[in-house]
Amino acid sequence: MLAPRDGCSTLIASRWADPVQSAVLENSGDPALDWQLFGIAQTGQLNIANRDKADALETIRRCEARDAAAVRQIGRPWWRRLLPG
Repeated sequence: MLAPRDGCSTLIASRWADPVQSAVLENSGDPALDWQLFGIAQTGQLNIANRDKADALETIRRCEARDAAAVRQIGRPWWRRLLPG
């Protein structure tokens, strides 16, 4: 078994580096309604940003576990590499 060639960061979707855009405050003529709609939309954008961050961190954690398992496997004597676990 060889150590993985690609680092964990290469597994993260490149779009996750893009900023999540803020909601837009519209001007319908009713300021109270505009601010309410803005607040709802901004919460949605925050949910997207939080989801992307959580997904990226989970990918990195899984990758690091994969790499650690590969290093443990490589460090075993050749005859132990034939055994499971």
